[in-house]
Amino acid sequence: MNTEVINDESFSLYSVITYISENIKGLSLLVLAIFIIVIVDYISRINTILFSGAPPITLPTVIPGGIQLMQLNKPQKMRKIRRR
Repeated sequence: MNTEVINDESFSLYSVITYISENIKGLSLLVLAIFIIVIVDYISRINTILFSGAPPITLPTVIPGGIQLMQLNKPQKMRKIRRR
């Protein structure tokens, strides 16, 4: 099996510093993207905590001259059976 070496440079601290200095814009954008993801996740968790409570009880609202927005279930009256 023949393996081909693409880069003949040895790994050293100087090569890492050179790589960072040549790609500082891309690396800073990567760090900024990770920072934005963390902040959005944090805000999402706060939003979930704030709005995860029980919904408030709604009361029926009647507008004069309009239609009733919410109807309450009234118990049905039992009809009396007449015997003949």
